[in-house]
Amino acid sequence: WPMQHVRAGMPPFLFLIAEEEQEHPPVLRTNRAFVERARTLGNKADLIVLPHRTHMSAVRSLHVPGDEVFAIVRNFVLGKKP
Repeated sequence: WPMQHVRAGMPPFLFLIAEEEQEHPPVLRTNRAFVERARTLGNKADLIVLPHRTHMSAVRSLHVPGDEVFAIVRNFVLGKKP
């Protein structure tokens, strides 16, 4: 259970969740709890729901510079706000 490992001083986290897969499995609920706990402890953590995406459609275009998911990941790596 990842929540057991949330502590102060963690590196930044970014959770990207495909809109089509928020509830089954319940990744939105569990990732939101992780982000809230991490932030409470002073860490940087963000969660973004990707509209009109499935897991595969998000991953399939990740390498394309004009893709929204590419931009989100690039900005996270560069330390920019999502």
